[in-house]
Amino acid sequence: MARRSIVDQVVGNVKTEASKRPIPIDPSIAEDLLAWYRTTQYSRPDDYVFATDAPRAGKKRGKQPVWLSKIMQYYIQPAAKRVGITKRIGWHTFRLFRIAHFENCLGAGCCGMWDKSGY
Repeated sequence: MARRSIVDQVVGNVKTEASKRPIPIDPSIAEDLLAWYRTTQYSRPDDYVFATDAPRAGKKRGKQPVWLSKIMQYYIQPAAKRVGITKRIGWHTFRLFRIAHFENCLGAGCCGMWDKSGY
C-alpha cells in the first residue's frame, strides 16, 4: 500500500486518499523484490527498497531513496538506446506502457490479477 510519496527527494503524503490503495504486484516482481531484500544491506523496515549507497550520502545511506532521474539517465535510457529505441523516454513512458499492456491483457483475457478498478 502506498503510504508516502517522494518527489525530488522530498518525502510527503500521497496526493489523495485513492492513492493509498493497495498496489498489485506481479508474482515474479514480488519474487525479485524479496531476493533483493535478502541481499541488500539496507533491509531494515525504515530503509528504502532502493536506497542510495552513494558515499556522499554519509549517515543517510539507506535512509534516502536513489534519485530516479539518475536511474533513468544512467541505466534505462542507455538500455533503451542499446535495443534501438531512439525516442527520449521517461517515467511517464512506463505508466503509458503499463496502461496499454493492461488494456491488451484485458482484451486477451490473460490478466486474472488485474481488474477494472483502475489498476
